[in-house]
Amino acid sequence: MKFNLSEIPFSRFGSYMAVAELPAHWQGHDIARGLYLKTVSGSATSPLVAKLIFQDNDFSADIDGGSLSLCTGNDTYGFCYPDPDTLLIRGSAGSAMTLDFMTENGPYDYIYERKIDGKSVYVANCYKNNTTFVIWAQGGEISLEQRWREQSSEFSRLKISGEGGFLLVIKETPAEWDGAVEEYDFEACRKAVAGELSAFCKGYPEIPGYEYLSVLGAYIN
Repeated sequence: MKFNLSEIPFSRFGSYMAVAELPAHWQGHDIARGLYLKTVSGSATSPLVAKLIFQDNDFSADIDGGSLSLCTGNDTYGFCYPDPDTLLIRGSAGSAMTLDFMTENGPYDYIYERKIDGKSVYVANCYKNNTTFVIWAQGGEISLEQRWREQSSEFSRLKISGEGGFLLVIKETPAEWDGAVEEYDFEACRKAVAGELSAFCKGYPEIPGYEYLSVLGAYIN
């Protein structure tokens, strides 16, 4: 089903995270048109978490109930929320993506690296969003590009790529992180979420010829 991210963000019940296409200067913010990870938490001073930058920034989006599929040029990206605090992003072979956390020297906005069992895990302290995100690449390569200035950074970007594709895990941890680096199966998560939505949809009346509206209505609610 075609999905317009400029009208309806991609999220799930119970999650503060949302992926949306925003226009330039959205709500007075000095941003360019593009795809953004947002927070809908009322305690955040800014709803903008990070800009998602691809090799080709013209894209089309589809949703199948369990995940969002994004096509840009020759690359395909899948997005899925296995639980309200976790977002998985899967990139096809040869794809690449940058997460620009738009720190811009904001107070206490920066990213630092931790090693957990030899794996690089990045902790994004997002003071502007009143939360913390823990990010790692289960598959593929990930690296940090950052310039420090006193207690903050001028910019903080995570670059993700994979010759055979990648699987990125973004976990929101408003409380102290327990240090657990979980393993995820994207397809299993997608099917589980699709099953949850399908069960929820059964409570909606069927409209012959407009079944997609029932699914969309269930998703929005």
